[in-house]
Amino acid sequence: MIRYRFRVYPSAVQQVLIGRLFGCVRVAFNDALALRKSHYAATGAHLSSKVVSAALTASKRTPEREWLNEVSSVPLQQALHDLEAAYKNFFSSVAGKRKGSRVSAPRFRKKSTSGSARFTSNARFSLRQVNTRKALLYLPKIGELRVAYSRLLPAAPSSVTLIQEVDGCYYASFVVNPGPALGAPANTSTRTAGLDLGLIDFAAITYSDGTREKIPAPNTSARPSANSPEPNANSHGARKAPRTGPSPGPRSPRSTRKSVMTAKTSPARSQYDWPAKTKR
Repeated sequence: MIRYRFRVYPSAVQQVLIGRLFGCVRVAFNDALALRKSHYAATGAHLSSKVVSAALTASKRTPEREWLNEVSSVPLQQALHDLEAAYKNFFSSVAGKRKGSRVSAPRFRKKSTSGSARFTSNARFSLRQVNTRKALLYLPKIGELRVAYSRLLPAAPSSVTLIQEVDGCYYASFVVNPGPALGAPANTSTRTAGLDLGLIDFAAITYSDGTREKIPAPNTSARPSANSPEPNANSHGARKAPRTGPSPGPRSPRSTRKSVMTAKTSPARSQYDWPAKTKR
């Protein structure tokens, strides 16, 4: 599974609905944790996930928790799954079956400026692309959220998590199973190829049907032969025309010393590939 995270820009009304959803998810998690702790303290046994889920459904019919019906039920059930997974990790860590540092027991969630809620395919959420940079994410009882769609998803997402960070920004994290891209044509070709890089040849390709192909290595150290055409006048390395007219005056001592030093050091410098000088 691969996760893809995009920035989400909800409206002012949608921000209120999202805040209500995060609060309901936190209450459902804390109620389930309190129920499991009280039952274990009284009987010494752990409650199953089915009993905890039935208790959540029953609490929605009470006047104290009837406002839980104002949000989608899928994120509430996912909060119970998160609690169940937290307990499994805790028990495995205590028994020594889980690698890594020891995991503590689940704790109550506190009210904060951040939150998250996960929607699975049962919630019937949808993602509709508008253009190359924009998409609309529909979430039940929230509406369509504007998404900064920076890249295409390789397949249909199986779940999406709505996240609010402490800085107040909203994000949508999609879980995608690798597969064919959305809208991409099916690949009906069954021909495959194997690539082998070598020293004599640059590469050798062997296809599944038995055919082979070799790509010669480029010769970057070849020098022009005697039969190669003469360079143009405008090309680099063209022969200069002989000097005509009166000969120049004697060279200055400074330029003469520079020419002598260049002549002495040029054989040694030619053995190395000196980097080009850059102006600062």
